[in-house]
Amino acid sequence: MTGRIDTIKKRVVYENDFVVIHDDDVRFPSGTVGRYYYPQWKSPHGVAILTVVDNCVLLLRNYRYAEQDYSLEIPQGFGIEGFTPEQDA
Repeated sequence: MTGRIDTIKKRVVYENDFVVIHDDDVRFPSGTVGRYYYPQWKSPHGVAILTVVDNCVLLLRNYRYAEQDYSLEIPQGFGIEGFTPEQDA
């Protein structure tokens, strides 16, 4: 047992300008074979900003379609090619 998840076959099931969605055939560390679903963002990096004002952390109330509900989050976003994370923040 290696502790790794080994790829048997890679499969792209969806792609747009922002993300590639994979659904790969894999072998888990236990030896069982299954599938592993994951997104791969096309952005060169992501950024998040932890803003503190008067000892309070700023949170945004953001609607998330996948959950069909609102969540509290720190400000975050995708990086832009050619910019540093600091510049994108």
